[in-house]
Amino acid sequence: MLRTQWPHDQTKPKVCLQRTIPREVSEAETLAACCGEMVTRLCGLRDLLKELPQLDKVRAVTGNRHAVHEQTGQYQAVKLFDSLGRIQGEGIDLRLFLNHWHYGFAVKELWDDGVRHSLQFFDRDGVSVHKIYLTAESDWRAYENLVACYRSADQRPRQSVAPVPRLPPRADEVIDVTRLREAWRELQDLRDLPALFRSFGASRIQGLRLAGREFATPVLLTDLRALMEVLWETELPLIFQVDNGGAMQIHGGTVKQVESTGLWLAALDTDFTLYVQRTGIASAWLVRKPEDKDTPACLELYNWAGENVLQIFSPFPPGQGEDAIWQSLLGALESESIPAESRLHTV
Repeated sequence: MLRTQWPHDQTKPKVCLQRTIPREVSEAETLAACCGEMVTRLCGLRDLLKELPQLDKVRAVTGNRHAVHEQTGQYQAVKLFDSLGRIQGEGIDLRLFLNHWHYGFAVKELWDDGVRHSLQFFDRDGVSVHKIYLTAESDWRAYENLVACYRSADQRPRQSVAPVPRLPPRADEVIDVTRLREAWRELQDLRDLPALFRSFGASRIQGLRLAGREFATPVLLTDLRALMEVLWETELPLIFQVDNGGAMQIHGGTVKQVESTGLWLAALDTDFTLYVQRTGIASAWLVRKPEDKDTPACLELYNWAGENVLQIFSPFPPGQGEDAIWQSLLGALESESIPAESRLHTV
């Protein structure tokens, strides 16, 4: 049944989040229509997350409109707080923003190579935040036990969803730019920038722009594949991060292969694949902490709606300074810097 409702576009990655495909009906609503057949609605999601280590080796998938991050590994240390969570393990590193985890389903999905089983989680608007696919090395009995334990009493074939409220950004003139810059300097981790911008009522692009070139520089990136091939050839140690508001999935390693699949560009490492839709990238920014030699500069890519698509940086041990090759690469991008209001077109 799901085959007819989820036609797979061969130009997209096989495990492609449906959030990349505009549709009038959300993916959560589509799944719910199959409850009682190949889909089981789940409840108690926080408790379920704590039991994910039982599944052994799985494929974790987090994505947004223009990037999909796949990682094969095992959930191990699961730490949940009020609205935040962290999962680490063999190959898996996730940050969770639990206010966005509203619906969960266990799914049997028909693919060309047979039936695939997964756990899938969604925001209140029915958009995916995270998916977990079983592999040949998964504990199938543990999966069946979890589905049975967290099976909701409500298996009606429908799901009500509601748009996630999004506050409009404040006007530039009402944002305290001086305090924004001070707060940026005080950050311990650039991954906390989105929360900092929200505290000032600024969108991400607005925050980058207002902070100024000492903190964030718009750069010209005309060929994403060329960048990935340079990262491949130099064998740089890298961190790739993809987030969607509900989850941030992180991978550390090197690019071992670069491929193109239709509009999608794929960068591969051991047990890891990153897909990026090249035509979805509208701007690129070089983001840094001024005068902080122990914090690596980050390359951030954004779509036409000003949403973050991907973050890339090259880590280094404290006190050793940033990798010279990474510095050179970012310097080459920065030398072609463009006005903040310009747009990036990829080919």
